[in-house]
Amino acid sequence: MDAQGKCEHCGGMGLVTVYHRFYEGSQDVYYEHTGRGGEVRTIKAAGTVAAHCMCRLGEWMRDNTEEKIRERIPSLIDVLARRTNYQATDPTEDMDMAEPTEAARVFLARWKRGLPRYFPVEVS
Repeated sequence: MDAQGKCEHCGGMGLVTVYHRFYEGSQDVYYEHTGRGGEVRTIKAAGTVAAHCMCRLGEWMRDNTEEKIRERIPSLIDVLARRTNYQATDPTEDMDMAEPTEAARVFLARWKRGLPRYFPVEVS
């Protein structure tokens, strides 16, 4: 919090949640990357992360974070300047409810089959 009141981005907390550009609501994001030699790799990234805000508290936190850790935490300034794979707005808020992917369908089916182990229900 500074003299003008709470920050519009973080509400005075110094950290703000940012969303991977491929975020669809899941904790992890998987995408493919083609290297210089033409090899294709599947990359796993966090769907959401905390970024240091650009307010006074966020800047103070960034300045007082160990360099090894600071390299792994994006700055909201970099996010807004599109220098990272993250964005400040939740892309799922603008999405129409798309059909679930095949992986999501398989996961849901396994999850439903596993429920009786944890929540046994007697049917009369």
